[in-house]
Amino acid sequence: MTLSELSVRRPVLMTMVYLLIVVIALVFLPRMEIALYPDIDMPVISVFVDCGDAGPEEIEQQVAMELEENFSSLENIKDITTISSDGNCMAILEYEYGTDLDDSETDLNSAITLVSALLPDWTETPQYFRLDTSGSESVAQLSLTGENLSLDDLKMIGENTVAPLIERIEGVGQVSVRGGSDVEYHIDADPNRLAAYSVSLSELVAAISSDNLQTTGGRITENGVNYQVSAR
Repeated sequence: MTLSELSVRRPVLMTMVYLLIVVIALVFLPRMEIALYPDIDMPVISVFVDCGDAGPEEIEQQVAMELEENFSSLENIKDITTISSDGNCMAILEYEYGTDLDDSETDLNSAITLVSALLPDWTETPQYFRLDTSGSESVAQLSLTGENLSLDDLKMIGENTVAPLIERIEGVGQVSVRGGSDVEYHIDADPNRLAAYSVSLSELVAAISSDNLQTTGGRITENGVNYQVSAR
């Protein structure tokens, strides 16, 4: 006998069943817990490195890339995002959902010990912390648009104008700018010219690498404005 046939033959019984379901719903629905920020254990760990007076470019080249290379071999790593800003670097490690972060912290501690020996002398020992999704922290995203402006132009405006203003707002923990492209230089060596000067390709690479250095020179203050000094 189908439900429709039972409803026609025994309407009183079906009415009582429906009323019972409604009563149960009215009793238990208000008792269901509702949370604006539910307690969810997100598999995300952030690693923070204090870089003193170093600038974003040298931090990106000498710290962020080193972190990405060493952390990429960790088990169950899904994605790594690095953020380099004035004086600090943050690596956000996203693990596969369902990963036990307690076990992952052991491997992460070992990786931090290894990478600490490879970082420049002006960096502090990396520290890590878990993402707390049960708190009241919020994330806001803003987008920049402009006519006749390229993505690189908008990125420069975001880094040099917008981000510093937002960082001054009370309660803002960190501001990161994404988008645009990084500048790359490609060198096409002439084999004949190298042979004429008795220079091998490996020697050319070594010479470029030795001159491609960037170190921090500290900060200077002039007329109330702080400037980051870097030596290249």
